[in-house]
Amino acid sequence: MTDTLDTLVVGLGVVGLSITRELAMRGYHVAGIDSASRVGTGVSSRNSEVIHSGIYYPQNSLKARFCVRGRELLYAYCKKHEIPFLQTGKLVVAVASSQETQLEKLRLCGVANGVSGLEILSSEQVAKLEPQVKCCSALLVPQTGVVDSHSLMVRLQIEAESSGALIALQSPFLGSAGGPVFVARVGHPDGSSSKLLARSLVNAAGLGAQRVAGLIEGLPSSQIPERYLAKGSYFSYQGPSPFSRLVYPVPERGALGIHSVVDLAGRVRFGPDIEYITEENYEVNPSKKSVFLESVRKYFPAVREDALSPDFSGIRPKIHSPGTDTVDFRIEGV
Repeated sequence: MTDTLDTLVVGLGVVGLSITRELAMRGYHVAGIDSASRVGTGVSSRNSEVIHSGIYYPQNSLKARFCVRGRELLYAYCKKHEIPFLQTGKLVVAVASSQETQLEKLRLCGVANGVSGLEILSSEQVAKLEPQVKCCSALLVPQTGVVDSHSLMVRLQIEAESSGALIALQSPFLGSAGGPVFVARVGHPDGSSSKLLARSLVNAAGLGAQRVAGLIEGLPSSQIPERYLAKGSYFSYQGPSPFSRLVYPVPERGALGIHSVVDLAGRVRFGPDIEYITEENYEVNPSKKSVFLESVRKYFPAVREDALSPDFSGIRPKIHSPGTDTVDFRIEGV
């Protein structure tokens, strides 16, 4: 390509696709590249597919603002384009009276962030909604849901391309010279490479974001945060769904805890746990079943050992080390 792009987007997960689509629809000359053969094969396809409400994040943080506004936009987008989703609602359950103060803090945090419909329920009220759930009390969060992430990303790709964006798969980012115009080297399936010129470059490479940043000449290392890999495994549940909503424990430091997720086909999974690793590895260790059983039985005592089977795992990129408080999003620019 000899002409100059307005923007080159590196990484075509749900974030990269959304940016590419939005810029193309606004009339910008934009291209999106990804090293994989399909869009969204990384973090975007290995998760719970939950549409979160916004109850966990400090008021006015980027995470709170993006979660609440993003949820509203996502529900509207799914309705408009007939993307499968379900607004299930969820329960955050306190299994001991000592956790009830934390439930109220979550409710107040959600209210401060603009989340509507939050309500503390007694154990008797919970039993009427979810007879299989055992708890002292629970926070009802009606705004939570699940979405078909694959259908969502396919639609984003279609809209991006129909608006004039160039989507190039099996095209890894090999590096870029800086300056007023980025001169990016892009690989091709046959092993060759070519150059793309772009006035701006967006790094949306997920687990590879730090590597991509390191390949941009002139980018200060101080603007590249450390990468920590938080692996989460899931176990599937064999049998009819015991719940009609998502069920979450009171969150632990740095994680939301092993919760239940009902997908659009009615299948139930429990997870994820959290395990910090140094290299990408998606195997699910069957020996984790005992830990999952112990966690799940706190709020679902009827679960049988033979009902849980290893399913899949995902890896979430973090910019804070294990054991430290969760930090807000960092969006760097030069």
